[in-house]
Amino acid sequence: MTHHLSPQLSLVETCPDLIIDGRLAFAEHGLLISLALAAQRRCWLVQGLWALLQRYEVIDYPEFADPAEDAEAMMPRVAEWHAVWTATTLLERFYWLGDILFESRLPPAIDPGIVQRTQTFAAQFENLTRDKIQMTSLAICARDAAALAAVRATAAPVVMTTTEKNGRPRFCRLLEHAGISSVQIRGESAKRMAKTILGAPAPMAVELALQGGVKLALVSLLAPRAVAALLEEEPDFEPEDLNYSEENDPWRGARAIWCEVAA
Repeated sequence: MTHHLSPQLSLVETCPDLIIDGRLAFAEHGLLISLALAAQRRCWLVQGLWALLQRYEVIDYPEFADPAEDAEAMMPRVAEWHAVWTATTLLERFYWLGDILFESRLPPAIDPGIVQRTQTFAAQFENLTRDKIQMTSLAICARDAAALAAVRATAAPVVMTTTEKNGRPRFCRLLEHAGISSVQIRGESAKRMAKTILGAPAPMAVELALQGGVKLALVSLLAPRAVAALLEEEPDFEPEDLNYSEENDPWRGARAIWCEVAA
């Protein structure tokens, strides 16, 4: 099977795609930040987040977030996203992956096989974390964000998320459970990374949120094996039957770098 590596649109040639992690989406000001960024550049919503918006009325609180997180406090923000999703066209600023291709919204020239390959990478990622963490709804969003970043490795997309009180993103903790180390960059290097990714100045909504105390982080996932994995023949996708194969492991050798976005 031949896979075509899709060209980038001229609008975003100098700006990497942003993948919105669930913890950013449902953080304070998360919807406003996401919409402001999507108005200026290509932003993705992952399958796990899309699924939460589809089944908003039946979200199970205990399975939504990690035990240390306040799931109940996030519910009003989930409700905001759901309201915008169902009653406006604002979310058409985003691209997203649904459960199947026709439920997805893809940019022009993107190979439609991205949906199946992202699901395959996500299942392989989850195999690496099995019995190590509880796969909550927000963990699924993070898993899917990592998978999409790996599938789009040649375009070097960046996952945008939040940090915890200890200063690290919970997203990076999930990566480490999968054996993917993450390194924080600081100082001038972090400022350059944030400026390159968010622009200078960043959208006003982002600047105001930072001034208001929102802790944002940018994570770049380096998955060199994923590029070759995209060129291999894909099996019929059955996550429960997926067996680990080192030769076909897109996560082998993967690493991440991240920075906190300063106010």
